[in-house]
This record gives sequence, structure tokens and C-alpha cells, in this order.
Amino acid sequence: MASTQSTEKLNIGYLYMFLGIFFFATIEITAKIITSFSKLQQHFFRIILGVLIISIMIYFRRENIHPLKYLRDHWKLIIGAAIIWITIASPVYFFALNFTKASTAALLLASNPIIVSIGSMLLLGESKTKIKFVAVIIGFLGALIIITEFQFGSFEIEEIIGNLLVFFAVFGYSLYTLLSIYITKKAISSEDHSFSSIKNFDLALEFNFWGFLFGVIFLIPFFLLDLIIINPISIISGVDVILLLYLGIMSTGVAYILYTLGINKVEPSRGVLLFYSKPIIAMLLAWLFLQESLTIYFIIGFCLIFSAVVISEWEKSKLVKKKSNLISGR
Repeated sequence: MASTQSTEKLNIGYLYMFLGIFFFATIEITAKIITSFSKLQQHFFRIILGVLIISIMIYFRRENIHPLKYLRDHWKLIIGAAIIWITIASPVYFFALNFTKASTAALLLASNPIIVSIGSMLLLGESKTKIKFVAVIIGFLGALIIITEFQFGSFEIEEIIGNLLVFFAVFGYSLYTLLSIYITKKAISSEDHSFSSIKNFDLALEFNFWGFLFGVIFLIPFFLLDLIIINPISIISGVDVILLLYLGIMSTGVAYILYTLGINKVEPSRGVLLFYSKPIIAMLLAWLFLQESLTIYFIIGFCLIFSAVVISEWEKSKLVKKKSNLISGR
């Protein structure tokens, strides 16, 4: 009976994750299709909608979490994370979509675990091993191939700039992720909580709620500048409004909640690997809706980055198991 319940929990977890990943994979495609709003305006509106969706989930979890206490305890780090990702790096990512392919941007963003692995070793005290460094090198080689396509003499300058901007955004997202990991560990330690999937989910909800909220508040001056002077809205398509609502509600708020629920029901290492279906889905959608071609450089880069994440997560899982065995005295 217990085994059946455990299997059902895993299956539900994988279903939540796949649905979340699918919605995530449509972000770049949707942003490319929308033309009535600039990329900064799209980002601004989607984050506001994302905050609303996450706040609804927080309301339903109000008996178990205390967002104001969480903010009081970690407000400096939360504001720093918000500025890094929501106010700076994420708008840069959306702006980069003007110059590069949606599928390429999705894959480069999915290399986030590789940079998080480096940060965890350098900043969070995670064990340093040769295998991890090898994985990092392989991952960066894959990213380099995708960004440059080895066209150092006759490359399309716009696409190279777009890819470099995406890679800059990846670093911002990685810092945001590292701060989330650090605050979560600190919160669990200070409140004397043992790890549980639901507690981890609640802490992730609180972090992202405040991160999204502060990030969009600091973004207001830039949004107004863009809306009033740089890219004033002239004609609004009804289809674009629907797509913008989808971008904020489904691809941001609902996708985040589903993915977070799912990854807390399965092994995190498996969850990270499943996340690599995102660029594949984005690639197929980009081919279907945007007529983007698939290059050999994209395939090689994807294989290298995917291999790097597999190696990194396998090593992490191995170290966690070893630590668990030492604690249990086996």
C-alpha cells in the first residue's frame, strides 16, 4: 500500500513538473509572437500577473506560512535577488529575444544549473570535485558553440549580441537561484525545521513572491520610460492581450507553482534533468510557430550542456547518498 502511494506521489510529481515545464517552454515563443507591447512591457506585465497568481497560492497556504516574518528575516537578500533577476537580468533576457532565436535563448537559460553548481562550490561550501569541474567545462563549451557557432570571421553580429545578452541573463538567474538556496537553508536552520517537501515549497513561495514583487516595483521607472517615451503603445491587438495574459498567468505564475510542487515530490536531481525537456519543447514550438531552423551547432551545444548537467547531478546525488550513509552509520 505504501509503495503504491509512493508511486502515485512520484507520478503526480512528474505530471506537475511536465506541465510546468511545458508552460515555461512557451515563454520565448509567446514573447516573440506578441508585437503590440515591447519586450520590457511584456516582462513587466507578466511579473505582475505572476505575483498575483503566487499570492493566491500563499493565501491558501496562509495557516502554514508567514510571509511578513520571512521578509523581516531576509529582506536584504530578497531585495538584492529581486534587483539582480527581475529588475535587471530578466528584462535583458526578454530584450535579447529581439536578436536571437527563441530556441537558442531557451537552451542557454537552461544552462543555469551549471553556473549554480559553480556558485554552490565557491559560495555555499558545496564539495569541490574534479567531476564537477569537468562538467562545468563541458557545459561552457556547449554554450560557447551555441553563442558563436564558430563563425568568428563572418558571423551575424545581431545574433551574437543576442546570445551574449542571454548568457548575461543566465548569470543573473543563477545568482537569484543561489540566493534562494542560501535563504532557504538559513530559514530551515534558524527555525529548526528538518527538510520536508511541503516546507521547501512554502519557503520557495515566499521567496519568489517577495522577489517578484520588489523586482517589479524597482522596474516601474524603466517601464514608464519605455511606455511613455521609447515604445509608446499605439495599436493593441486583441490576440496580443490574450497572449500577454497567458504569458503572465500560465507561463509565469501557474508554471512556477506546478514546477515547484512537482520537484518537491520527486528527487531534485531527476527534476533538474527533466527540466532539460524545456529547450526541446521550445525548439519544436519555435520550428512550428516561428519557422526557426535547427542547426548542427544547436544540437551539439544541447548535447554538451545536457551531458554536463547529467554529470553534475549524478555527482551531487552520489555525494548526498555518501553523506547520508555516514550519518546513519552505515
